[in-house]
Amino acid sequence: MDWFRKIPIGQFVDGESSWLRILDPRIKFSWVLMFLLTPVLASAEWRLSLLIALLIITFLSSLPLRIWWRSVSLLLIFSLGVGLFAMFLPTSELTSTLNIRPPDELSGVVLESPSWDLLSIGPLRLEVVSLGPLIIDRGSLELGIKTFTLLFTIVHSVNLMLITTPPENLVWALRWFLSPLNFIGLPVDRFSFQLLLDLRLIPLVQEEV
Repeated sequence: MDWFRKIPIGQFVDGESSWLRILDPRIKFSWVLMFLLTPVLASAEWRLSLLIALLIITFLSSLPLRIWWRSVSLLLIFSLGVGLFAMFLPTSELTSTLNIRPPDELSGVVLESPSWDLLSIGPLRLEVVSLGPLIIDRGSLELGIKTFTLLFTIVHSVNLMLITTPPENLVWALRWFLSPLNFIGLPVDRFSFQLLLDLRLIPLVQEEV
C-alpha cells in the first residue's frame, strides 16, 4: 500500500499553480504562528473562526485538489472523532462542602437553578457492563469544540505551509527570525542545518511507516 504517497503530509509538493507557493516564507511563518498561538486561551467562537478562515485559504489557494483534499478529509474525520470523545468527558467539578443551613429549613423558598445539561444518553448497558448515563453539558460541549478546532488548525496550518514551501526556504526564513540569537552565542546555523536534514527525511520516514 502506497497511500502515504497520495497524502502529502509534511512534505513539499512542487508546482506553480498557487499563490501560496510564491508567498514569502517569513509571512507564512507569521500566520502559522498566529494559527498556533492565538487559539490557546481563546474562546470556542474564535477557534471556529480560525478553522473556517483556514478552510477558506485552502479552497482559494488554487492548489490542485489531489494535493490537499485527502489530508483535509482524513484530518476532519479524525478531529471530529477526538472532539466527540472529548464531549463525553466529565467537566463538572464537585463543589466544596460549606457549613450552611439547608434550604428545607426556610419556608416558602423555591430554589431555581439553570440546567447545564444539553444532552443525556443512558444509562447504557452492554451485556453485563453498565456504562451509566453519557451527559453533554455546556462545559463538555465547549471542550469538544475547542479540541476539534485546535487539532485541525494546528495540523493543517503547518501542513499547508510545508506542502507549498521548499525546505530550503523554510530553513532560511527560520534562520532569519533566529539571527538575533547569534549575539548571545546560540548555534543558529547548526540548528538550521539539522532542521533541513529533518525536513528532507520526512518522506523517507513515511515510506518506512
